Amino acid sequence: METETILVAGSFGSGKTTFIRTLSGKFLTAERELSGERVSYAERKLKQTTTVFADIGLVELDGKKLLLYGAPGQSRFDFTIRGLASRCKHLIFLVDTSDEAAVLRGRLYFEKFIKPYFNRFQTRVVALNKRDISKVTVERALELLGHIQAPVVETVATSRDSCLNALRVLLGREAKV
Repeated sequence: METETILVAGSFGSGKTTFIRTLSGKFLTAERELSGERVSYAERKLKQTTTVFADIGLVELDGKKLLLYGAPGQSRFDFTIRGLASRCKHLIFLVDTSDEAAVLRGRLYFEKFIKPYFNRFQTRVVALNKRDISKVTVERALELLGHIQAPVVETVATSRDSCLNALRVLLGREAKV
């Protein structure tokens, strides 16, 4: 069975761990409690844990094994993002759309960590996440993100069907964009 490697990247709190956990029969995480001087008050308010190396999940979809790597969302782990980007063939860029500030955090993350590697991925998808609680329209989210040349899907990381749709769009198997 063929195996594809997919990087699931996005800013802190965008839903990467949840996305991978929702999809994966086998799941490994290096999630730890937030600690250290470099953790901001805003980050602590958003959530209490963070991925410090990577989340790794395995999914079987349409006869293919998909190995998902979840990149950390904090800038202090940027070396990990570089390493993961170099090993993955595909990218799902997950954007928290719960409010405008979250979308802007996604844009900053993209500019700093993903854009330098963006064109090396064979396929790419921008997944507008947290659509179940979003206060931002799709149009406004895309405006705030700036132009990213990739198909756009709406996701809810706690919904397996939603996550599978993102994978299918990424792999060119479904046209729900």
